Amino acid sequence: MDALKERMAPGGGARVKSRGIQTSDPDPFYNHPVLCDGSVVGIVPSDGWGHRVGRALAFAYLTDSGARSGLSVEILGERHPAEILETPPYDPDNAKPKS
Repeated sequence: MDALKERMAPGGGARVKSRGIQTSDPDPFYNHPVLCDGSVVGIVPSDGWGHRVGRALAFAYLTDSGARSGLSVEILGERHPAEILETPPYDPDNAKPKS
């Protein structure tokens, strides 16, 4: 119970971040580790290829909220540079028509 309280406290636990991954092959899938300067700082539970934006996209749980640069995602044993996306990668103003 104490561990749960600690994770629920402000600043505790993991935070979800959207990230772009610089890869074209292989396509990312799930459960990849997120590294910051070689140390594991999170995990990717969901990712895939963003066909409309032409790049790999992922959501990541980061246990280190200060991890902002030097990030990479390991896919099938190979590290690929990654970046935190501060805005949605496509149509952030929801201005494009929907059908």
